[in-house]
Order: sequence, then structure tokens, then C-alpha cells
Amino acid sequence: MGANIAAAQVGSFVTPFIGSLLLSWLGWRATILAFSVPGLVIGFAFLFIAEPKRSREWSGTSSLRLLLKGLKVVLSDRIVLTVMVVEMVMAFRIGARDFIPSYLIRDLGIAPLEVGVLFAIFVGAGIPAPYVWGYLSDRVERRKVVMFAMGLACALWYLLPYSRDTLQVLLVLVPLGFAGQGVGGIVQAYVAEATTQENRDLIYGLYFTLAFTLGSFSPVILGYLADSFGFQVGFSYVAFVSLSAVVAAYFLR
Repeated sequence: MGANIAAAQVGSFVTPFIGSLLLSWLGWRATILAFSVPGLVIGFAFLFIAEPKRSREWSGTSSLRLLLKGLKVVLSDRIVLTVMVVEMVMAFRIGARDFIPSYLIRDLGIAPLEVGVLFAIFVGAGIPAPYVWGYLSDRVERRKVVMFAMGLACALWYLLPYSRDTLQVLLVLVPLGFAGQGVGGIVQAYVAEATTQENRDLIYGLYFTLAFTLGSFSPVILGYLADSFGFQVGFSYVAFVSLSAVVAAYFLR
């Protein structure tokens, strides 16, 4: 799971470099159009991936009955409920990293091209993180790894708005990129390990539905705080969410 997430981080790493160059050459409209092409190609490629046919019981109203039955079983499991609480808390950090360039440009006055390089370094620091966290979680109690990573992220998010120059920013961004990325894979692995095969897909569906639904509110909250009270308050909010994730992860027994 960690290796899978780490592979995706490679794309996130090269994107700021490519985006910064394309912005200077083509402008933001053409750059967005260029970045939409890979998604279109990959989406088209999925049409040619074969998968086993669903059994007849997963058709019509019978599939709805099976779905409701599965939800009832899943939501009565204490382990699943605890995982969902952890994910709900962590979801309120989604999109926080995308405000880092805005902070660097608006508050510190760093040039956009340099900001692109700094952000790429931040993302690059997270490339090995999912694999390292996954490696540790296979050998140490998973909840302890999540608690440590979220606790470290809490401290670094709080310190970020106190960074006043490029060197200070780097000293915070590199460990923050490592601590704050890839931990979700551990929680997903915990789900796979603690649940039965029968309802695992359903649990993952519920897991990601909660993550993306609640996560859609996170950028709005952070953006409002940053505009109204400044990035110090905005990033302190992310630090508080990370600390709350530490508390929630404690109950992952």
C-alpha cells in the first residue's frame, strides 16, 4: 500500500516543476489544458482493462438489499467505526498543502518560480514517506506510527507561518512533506487487515466517501481563516486537526 501511494507521489513531485515552466511559457489557461490531457488518456485506457463479471445477485433491487445488509454489518463493527472516526478527523487536513504556495507568495514575497521549486521539494520529501511509514507499521503497532506522524505534522504546521525566509521555509517544508504525506495508507492497510474479505470493498467505499465529502470542506475553512485572520491562524487550524488525529488514532486498538 505504501509503495502504491509513493508511486503516485512521484507525479505530484514533478508537477510543480512542469507547471512553473508551462506557466511562464503558455499562461495558466493553456497549462491547465495541458495537465488535463494525461487524465483523459488514463481514463480512456481504463476502458481496456478487463475485470470479472459481477454475479447475478448483484443486479437490480437485490444488489440494493445486499448493500444495505453490508452497511449494517460494517457499521456495527467497533474497529470499522474507529477507523471512520480517524478518517473523518484526518479529512479536515485535505487541501492544506495547496495553500503553501499562496503563503510563500503573499506573505513572504517569494517569486512564483522559486515557490514552484520549494513546493516541489516539499512534495518530493513525501515520495519515500508512504513506503517508510508502511515499512514501520508492519513492524510497529500501526496506531503508534499514525500518532507519531500526525504529532510531528502538528508541530511543523504550527511552525510554518513563523518561517520568514527561504532557508527557514525549507527547514520546515522538508520534514513536513515527509510527516504529512502517506500516513493515510497505514489507515487503509489497517482496514484491510482488520476486516473480512466479504465487506472490504464496501468499507473502502464508505471510507473514501467520508474522506472526500468531509475533505471538501477543509479548503473552504482554511481559506476563510487565512483571508480573515492570516495564515498563522489558518495553519494553526491544520495543526489542531493533526493533533486531533493523534487523539483519534490512540483508539485504533
